[in-house]
Amino acid sequence: MTRPRWETDSASDRPISPAYPKQAFEGLSATPGSSQQRAKERRKLTKAACSSCRQRKSKCDGKRPACSTCRTKSRTCEYMTEEGVSSQSAYKTRLEDYATVLQLLKRADSSECALILEDLRGPKGVVDGVKEVLDKWAEHE
Repeated sequence: MTRPRWETDSASDRPISPAYPKQAFEGLSATPGSSQQRAKERRKLTKAACSSCRQRKSKCDGKRPACSTCRTKSRTCEYMTEEGVSSQSAYKTRLEDYATVLQLLKRADSSECALILEDLRGPKGVVDGVKEVLDKWAEHE
């Protein structure tokens, strides 16, 4: 009976030996505690990364007022969310606020629409403009 082809060396009929001797792997066996140590050493997840780290797609530790990465590299560190609020929930809230402003614009007459748009176009930016519109016009509903 002949051996299967994969069990033999093509140059001769001798069995193939492993590329590395078993002694090379003796001290490298995984210990039960090693995976637990690595789990403890993992970085904790942050609720929201700062704008600078998000733009660069780098790891942010979420420390405030400035994260470690921005502090080390002397960058301005700004957060789009309040402390303790995740990015996803902040985006959801912002989207709901935009929908509310659109509903206000749909229901308002032309003079009120002009005032709302003036608040949105203000120097503060859209996000702060939306907050200002909601504060002023929510009571008019």
